Amino acid sequence: MTSTISPILGAKYLSFYRDIGDRLGEANILQEFGKLQENPQQALEYLQQAQNLYIQIGDIYSQSRNLLFVTDAQLSMEDSNAAINSLNHAAELTTIINYAPLQEYAQTRIAEINSTPTSE
Repeated sequence: MTSTISPILGAKYLSFYRDIGDRLGEANILQEFGKLQENPQQALEYLQQAQNLYIQIGDIYSQSRNLLFVTDAQLSMEDSNAAINSLNHAAELTTIINYAPLQEYAQTRIAEINSTPTSE
C-alpha cells in the first residue's frame, strides 16, 4: 500500500493538527510518516509516536492497526521477537473491540514469522 501524503504536505498537516489540538489527526500523519520511511529505525520512531497518541486518546482500533506497521519495521530490522510481541499485542487489542479480521491477520503473521527459518 502506498501513501499519498508527500513529506512537505505531511509536515504542514502535522503542524496544523498540532496547532488545533487534533491528536488523532496528528497520530495519523505520524503513522503515514512512519510508513514512508526507508530507514526502519526512523519508521519505528514515527510509528511509536503515533502509537503513544493512539493510546492517549484511547483509539484501540488504530492502536492495533498501527502495531501492524510497527511489526513491518521491526521485521526490517530483523527483530522477529519484537515483531511477534507487537502482533500479539495487536491481537489482544482486537479482542477488546471484537474485530476478528485484524486478529486473524495478526495470528497469521505470527505463524508466518514462526515458520520462517532464521539464519544463524
